[in-house]
Amino acid sequence: MLERQTLMSDTLLIEFLTEELPPKALVNLSEALGKEIMSILRKNELLSKDTDFLNFETPRRLAVQVRGVLNRAPSKKNAIKLMPSHVGFDAKGKSTPSLKKKMQSLGLNSDHEESIYKKMLGKVEMLFVDHSAEGAYLEKVLQDNLDTALGRLPIPKLMTYQLDDGIENIKFARPVRGVLAIHGKTRLSIRILGVDSENVTKGHRFLSKTDIEISNADEYEDLMFKKGRVIASSKNRRDNILKQCRHHAKRLGYRLNEEKNSALLDEVTSLVEWPVVYNAQFDEKFLSLPSECLVLTMTTNQKYFPLYEKNGQLTNQFLLVSNMDMPDPSNIIKGNQRVISPRLHDARFFYENDIKTPLSSKIGKLKTVIFHHKLGTLFERSERISVIARHIAEMLQCSPVEAERAGEICKADLTTEMVAEFPELQGTIGKYYALYDNESPNVANAIEGQYLPKFHGDTVPNEKVSICLALADKIDLLIGIFGINGGPTGDKDPYALRRSGLGVARILIENKLPLNLPSLLNFSENLLKEKLITAGTATQVYSFILDRTRGYFREINFSLDEIESVLSQKPTSFDKTSAILNAIKEFKSLREAANLSSTNKRIKNILRKNYNAKHSIIHSNLQHDSEVNLHIKTSRLDEETDTLISANDFEKALKLLSEINDDINYFFESVLVIDKDIVKKNNRLALLANVEKLMNKVANISELDLSKN
Repeated sequence: MLERQTLMSDTLLIEFLTEELPPKALVNLSEALGKEIMSILRKNELLSKDTDFLNFETPRRLAVQVRGVLNRAPSKKNAIKLMPSHVGFDAKGKSTPSLKKKMQSLGLNSDHEESIYKKMLGKVEMLFVDHSAEGAYLEKVLQDNLDTALGRLPIPKLMTYQLDDGIENIKFARPVRGVLAIHGKTRLSIRILGVDSENVTKGHRFLSKTDIEISNADEYEDLMFKKGRVIASSKNRRDNILKQCRHHAKRLGYRLNEEKNSALLDEVTSLVEWPVVYNAQFDEKFLSLPSECLVLTMTTNQKYFPLYEKNGQLTNQFLLVSNMDMPDPSNIIKGNQRVISPRLHDARFFYENDIKTPLSSKIGKLKTVIFHHKLGTLFERSERISVIARHIAEMLQCSPVEAERAGEICKADLTTEMVAEFPELQGTIGKYYALYDNESPNVANAIEGQYLPKFHGDTVPNEKVSICLALADKIDLLIGIFGINGGPTGDKDPYALRRSGLGVARILIENKLPLNLPSLLNFSENLLKEKLITAGTATQVYSFILDRTRGYFREINFSLDEIESVLSQKPTSFDKTSAILNAIKEFKSLREAANLSSTNKRIKNILRKNYNAKHSIIHSNLQHDSEVNLHIKTSRLDEETDTLISANDFEKALKLLSEINDDINYFFESVLVIDKDIVKKNNRLALLANVEKLMNKVANISELDLSKN
């Protein structure tokens, strides 16, 4: 009864007030802090119910709020094993010195000897004593564990700073200026990172002048908003900023590009505590520059949101997110306009300098730019890309001349002043310069498209010349780096080979290109053969791309067994893989599918152990009607399947297999395949080889998992 009265469940709140935290790491730090605190509470049995945490994060604070936290863990009654009974008690039943010493070491006195009881463990009689241990107190648990937990946070770069005493050094993401720790209405006294906790925090650096006392942990978010002028939740701040941006865009008659600015919105959210959105503008003369230059300057350097006409054309208006709510924001707006102007002047200067000479005249500069010390310069790489691109164009029956030209100048923009200032513009600015030089639109678009897809979910190039260049660029990179033993290891992939491998697969699949991938890889390997040190590079890269392809199809909801049924066949081209996978899904719903799949496995096993490919069917040796029927049915379906596959009707081709289901079953029931008669055995194995070939013309159905069908 006393224990129930002393246990109390309430909300726990912990906040670390800091100097400005790294914005891109803010949310991850906050979520990790919440998980660490929850782990501490669970481990020490301080949660009264199944609950979760709320995390709050602003540029100057990390806070975690957990409901249903006990002030101390419940007491536990433990059975403590002491020693064998013959060691603990002598012949007269009196406790031995060994037992007394053991009891003393456990903090138990002679009064507890009456509670000792015996219990058999196997064949040995052991002594036990029940002991009630008081639960751990919340305050002490936090004191003992929080410093260690903070050391496990994913801090990008630790900062070492000195406390006010001038003696103690602390390591954290940024200097901690205050710790708030409160359980319900009770202030907790703990010292974390050299700072003593309080129930007082600070609000907005400029908009809130007084300290804010938190008298109840549940009131934190509300008090920070009303008294502190702080929106403590990142999600709520993000929603608030987006709502304001939409309002301004609608008022001005423009639109936001919310999809492209999602990452910027996340970053800006982590830069302000009380967001206020203002509208500003730059000089219209800068609109003559490529819009990508202007957008990159605004979003990357200044964290502004560009505004667009309804038709998608960039305007000279933009939105800025301030951390200050001012009655007259004119100084803020003018100040930001003054800041962006010189940056746009710089971009204009770089652009005008670059276009003074044609893009083709910059190719020679690539001879001085080392791509890799084992693979040569960027000039050599662009030469190889040009040859590969032309080769692909010839196979796709598009313009080999344009593909070759695109390859020649595809890396020339890397030597420009614009790319030196804005590396993100490589390819994009090359497209503008190519158009300025009157290169064909196909060549210009290919220069930009060579890097696609740039990120997860990005589009792939779909114009023929762009496809040729993008494939050539990625294949040369993969063969080159793998060929010098530079493939990715663990989480290290400095040349983004995983992205390139997936890019090759996606370009081939999504454009349904009938290109022979192993042949392309071998072609690229031959161009690099004098520089490579790894044997069989093309084969290695092909396997690598297959692995990326598995992941791609998994993401678009094909099951592992479906994917393996197609890719285990090691297709040379990927143009039909999606259609085959869809056909496989339909095949799995057939009543006969499970039996056909298991039978296919059985046939493969028999052939692997016994079949010699030199043996063929001798018709006169087909004696049993099950053999004859199976041979006739297989021959007929073989021709029909070929016709359907030629027409890309993979679904019907697979459905045809159901017609052979009963014949296979009858065959296995009627004859012994591994017959003592060598002639019969070889004939039946040859027959099964034909059946196996038929069953796997579309996909390897033995890989399918039909256990649930």
